[in-house]
Amino acid sequence: MGRSLVKWLLWGLIVLVHLHGHRGCFEEGRMGLLEIKEEFVRSTTNVNIRDHLLPSWVDDHKSEGREWERVTCNSTTGHVTHLSLHNIWEIKRFNFMGTKVALKKKGYMGLLEIKKFVRSSPNVTNHLLPSWVDDHESECCEWERVTCNITTRRVTHLSLHNIRDFIEYDYYEKHNAWFLNVSPFETFKELRSLNLSSNYIVGWVENEGSISLLRLKKLERLDLGSNMFNRSIIQSLRLLKSLKTLSLPDNSLEGSFPAKELSVFEDLEMLDLSSNEFNGSLTVQDFKILSKLSKLKHLDLGGNHFDKGILRSLGALSALTSLKLDYNQMEGPLYDQDLANLRSLEVLNLGDNNFNGSLPKYLANLRSLEVLNLGGNNFNGSLPKYLANLRSLEVLNLGGNNFNGSLPKCLCGLKKLEELDLRGNSFEGTLPSCLYNLTSLQQLDLNGNQFRGNISSLIVDLTSLKYVDLSYNLFEGLSFSLFANHSKLESFQFRCDNEKVEIEIENSDWVPLFNLESLVISNCSLNKLSHQLPTFLFHQHSLRKLDLSHNGLKGPFPDWLFRNNTRLKSAFLNHNSFTGHFHLSQCLNSTYAIDVSNNQLNGKLQRNIGEILPNIQYLQLFNNSFTGYLPSSFGNMSLLDTLDVSLNNFSGEVPKDLFVGCSRLLILVLSNNYFDGHLDWVPLSNLTWLSILKINHNQFSGAMPNELPNFVNIAILDVSNNKMSGRIPTWICNLTSFGGILMQNNNFEGQIPCETITSEFLDLSHNLLHGSLPLWSSTRLKHLHLEENSFSGSIPEAFLNMSELRTLDISDNKLSGSIPSAISKTSNLRILLLGGNHLSGNISTQLCQLTNITLMDLSRNLFFGTIPHCFGHTLSFGTFEARYLQWASGFGTSFDGTGDLFYYLDVEINFVTKYRLSSYKDDILTYMSGLDLSCNNLTGEIPLELGQLQGIHALNLSHNQLTGSIPKSFSGLTKVESLDLSHNRLSGEIPPKLIELTFLEVFSVAYNNLSGRTPDMKAQFGTFDASSYDGNPFLCGLPLEKNCTKRYDSPTPMHSSDVSDEKWYKVDQTVFFTSFSVTYIMFCLGVITILYINTHWQLWCYNLVEDCMYSCYFSIAITLRKLSAYLYN
Repeated sequence: MGRSLVKWLLWGLIVLVHLHGHRGCFEEGRMGLLEIKEEFVRSTTNVNIRDHLLPSWVDDHKSEGREWERVTCNSTTGHVTHLSLHNIWEIKRFNFMGTKVALKKKGYMGLLEIKKFVRSSPNVTNHLLPSWVDDHESECCEWERVTCNITTRRVTHLSLHNIRDFIEYDYYEKHNAWFLNVSPFETFKELRSLNLSSNYIVGWVENEGSISLLRLKKLERLDLGSNMFNRSIIQSLRLLKSLKTLSLPDNSLEGSFPAKELSVFEDLEMLDLSSNEFNGSLTVQDFKILSKLSKLKHLDLGGNHFDKGILRSLGALSALTSLKLDYNQMEGPLYDQDLANLRSLEVLNLGDNNFNGSLPKYLANLRSLEVLNLGGNNFNGSLPKYLANLRSLEVLNLGGNNFNGSLPKCLCGLKKLEELDLRGNSFEGTLPSCLYNLTSLQQLDLNGNQFRGNISSLIVDLTSLKYVDLSYNLFEGLSFSLFANHSKLESFQFRCDNEKVEIEIENSDWVPLFNLESLVISNCSLNKLSHQLPTFLFHQHSLRKLDLSHNGLKGPFPDWLFRNNTRLKSAFLNHNSFTGHFHLSQCLNSTYAIDVSNNQLNGKLQRNIGEILPNIQYLQLFNNSFTGYLPSSFGNMSLLDTLDVSLNNFSGEVPKDLFVGCSRLLILVLSNNYFDGHLDWVPLSNLTWLSILKINHNQFSGAMPNELPNFVNIAILDVSNNKMSGRIPTWICNLTSFGGILMQNNNFEGQIPCETITSEFLDLSHNLLHGSLPLWSSTRLKHLHLEENSFSGSIPEAFLNMSELRTLDISDNKLSGSIPSAISKTSNLRILLLGGNHLSGNISTQLCQLTNITLMDLSRNLFFGTIPHCFGHTLSFGTFEARYLQWASGFGTSFDGTGDLFYYLDVEINFVTKYRLSSYKDDILTYMSGLDLSCNNLTGEIPLELGQLQGIHALNLSHNQLTGSIPKSFSGLTKVESLDLSHNRLSGEIPPKLIELTFLEVFSVAYNNLSGRTPDMKAQFGTFDASSYDGNPFLCGLPLEKNCTKRYDSPTPMHSSDVSDEKWYKVDQTVFFTSFSVTYIMFCLGVITILYINTHWQLWCYNLVEDCMYSCYFSIAITLRKLSAYLYN
């Protein structure tokens, strides 16, 4: 076809040269042009080309050649002067011939085959590659993710990153794993770059292997990161020797470093094997093999399990300039020899390992270093002066270590330094004044140290700063006007340990030069005098992150902040005193996190809040005074995953749109409001990601949904303190999230339907449940509350088959029988409450196996027999860690460094102490310990061993039939606060050493048969009144009215031979009366003085006088009455 075409073109040109005419082309010229067209038509078999080729060139005498397309004639002679036959087949338009035909048939169809295969795999979004359409008018080089060569129009770059569009929450689910068909890729012979990352690919489709990929001889960049490939993937790519960049991070590669497999890629310049499971170090043979990678400049091995030995082996990579080994398992000191072969390094990242000791001196020899990251280790000591030798250093990260001392002045010589990270160390003292020389410094992070003093003079001169974090130090304070000339400042953070640090920003005349993107000032004394928002914020219009929480700010809600900063992503204004309405006047498409909790906001939420915050993910409104209904527009917040409106005054029914539209909800908290309505219609099946649902302390009614979809996996379900009724649904038994279920204080009835329980926290107390306790077993249940129901029958042995149980409260039911011996299986039990039942028999000695017990209540039952002596030998009744009584659910939803969100379920129990029923929870419960055996039929003596319970705070043995004396060993109950031994048959004296119980607040031995003197009214016993001793007629002493008197034998008279016969009564009367009067007066004054000072003796004296008076009165009255009766008779 080519020769014929050339022949006819030459013939046509010769004909045209001889043409002549006056007003148009001659007939011969016109026929010559038609002959040319006819030859082109004959040279192709494609109908589309024939029909559209030179349509104006027609064999029609009325058609003049000079008017045909691509033809230009001389206006005078009529000869053809210009003939353009460029792109005669119009390849660009039809894409049927030449190189473009190949692209159409191969590249075009290859891309469509890729799309077709991906669409056939599971869990694929409906919006997969929408521009990739099977349309001949569609130019594939203009499709998304495709880049072609400008000249040849062949595909050179193909990015299929996250091709199936995984959402964030399910990316790592195993059901998303798949095999990729790579055969369509062999079409792209000119492909230079291929990105298949973040697709969870396990491997290639069977029988396809990597053969197709191996045909891509010109491939230079291959990214297979964030998939599920194993180590064999490297070997399967062995023929791609043109590769310069190979990325395999975040896969399932394991074992030793693959030196042999990688040695074939001799042109490799960048290798990324981070976030895999490689371990160990390199052998001598590996060291030799690595030398073949003579062009490798960048190596990333972070996030593996390599040890420190690999550092010396990597010295074989002579061209290496960038080495990243962060997040490995390197430990111990870092020696000079470890770095000796890495002289050319420009980037060294050894962060987040376990190195310790001081920094190696050899660092000073790495003079080409531009980036040094040693953060997140355990280096200690002061910073060495030889750091000054690293004059090329631009980034220095020493954060998260144990460095101490003051900063050396040698840092001032690092003139090129742009980033300095010293956070999380123990540096102290003032900052070197010479740091102002670091004029290139853009990022300064001093967070979490003990720097002190005034930082003002330093900050003023560092005008290149973009990022500053001064949080958690001992600085004296800060005036924000220091940043007046910092036109480049983008981010400022200052979080305080307390509100004593003063930050003054109030300056109404100041218009800052900077335009902040992030401002964090939290838990400080911000504008101490006015408590107003900083006025310079009126001039900020580029904020992305704002955190002014915990500052005690006052004034109306600053809605203008959102108007001025329409691209604001997160705003944390919680724990202040803002008032007024939460009103946003315009749509905030960029905002995904707002926290205005713990303020004084009131009024109703605006109806269109869902339209104003369409992309909100995190919304905290709790602990304000909001009223009214929840707007139905909440349903428009399709990305919402956390919503907390608890502790407000909302009322009415919760809009159904909230459950329908917010399908990504993770956390929904509606607690402590006045919501009402039924919940049986709630479409839980739509909330596939719901993990926390708290609707407690409202007025919801009706029954719980009977079924829960398998894919709904709630971690915390709290419907307590409502008006709900019906039966307990069976799905609570099978929740696999190890969560907490709280349904107490409702009207649920019937029996517990579970044969097994998978939750960790279950509270069904204060309902109308009845029947026997369930026969279940659980290795997960830690806290079980079934108190105040109507359970009856005995406690089954199988019911106690819960090895991890910490709390068991089945008090105030109708249980009977004895305590099963299986109670010993609950060896981790710390709280056992069985009071208020009809349990009987001897108290089982199996309880002594509960060595971790801190609270035990067996009161108000029918137990008899003696108190087990082993209670004092083996039971501790001491304090324990709070983690044993707290169940926490945390989610990794971190908003710009504000931390993860945690919700806790605190164990709360009721225990009688100090004559009242008290509720204990949180930290108070961890310190509370007690034993209550009251209101039973226990007999025998109190075991002496109970005196060994030194950590117990409350001991109640009242209302039993105990006999014997009070053990003297009770003086060893050094922490006891309440001791009740009343209403027994105890006898003997009260041990006087009990006055050593300095924490005792409540003491009662009333209604026993005790005798003797009451303990001295000293220390705590001076606060007890007579009611503590009532009903003991043989007790005496204060505070009782009965005095304790002693009888003395009459003295024996003495006889002397020298006794005078003079009568003994003959004395000097003057001397006698004088001495008697003086003695009497002194005695009276002494008695009066003593009684005035000592109120107890004064009371005793008054009681004695009163007793004498009554005694005399009754003696005389009785005598007169007897005499009168005698005389009368």
